[in-house]
Amino acid sequence: MSYESRSHERTPAGRIAAVLFLLAAGSSAAAQQIDFNSPEAWALKYYSAVSTFTAIGPPAVRQPGAIDFGLELGWIPYLSEDQRRVGFGGTKVEDLNKSPLFGRPRLTVGLPGGFSVEAAWVPPIGINGSKASLFDAASSGHV
Repeated sequence: MSYESRSHERTPAGRIAAVLFLLAAGSSAAAQQIDFNSPEAWALKYYSAVSTFTAIGPPAVRQPGAIDFGLELGWIPYLSEDQRRVGFGGTKVEDLNKSPLFGRPRLTVGLPGGFSVEAAWVPPIGINGSKASLFDAASSGHV
């Protein structure tokens, strides 16, 4: 079987997965590189973990076009002075205890083939002198 004939057999789900992979690969290639074990990287990993989508179970099969809306709210643990010493290679204490809570609206839309796409947004609302605007997206499905 030649390459041309196989390329016509791709499923829409396969095309979606390929596009998502290319987007993820492109965004990670453009990211600034820092030492993984540096104090700055520890702080970035800490807050990335707080804002990452979490699953509450296995992916649910939704009807195409089905829409689920929810609100997420989570607790952010207080960091000690030693944990906040991340600036300039671990020599400067940063003010990282801005808010003990993290919240965002979350939207999930069902797609054909048992797939779903999700999106969430932290709106730019000022809290204790800080303001974030964070958009997350994810896909899930049964293969």
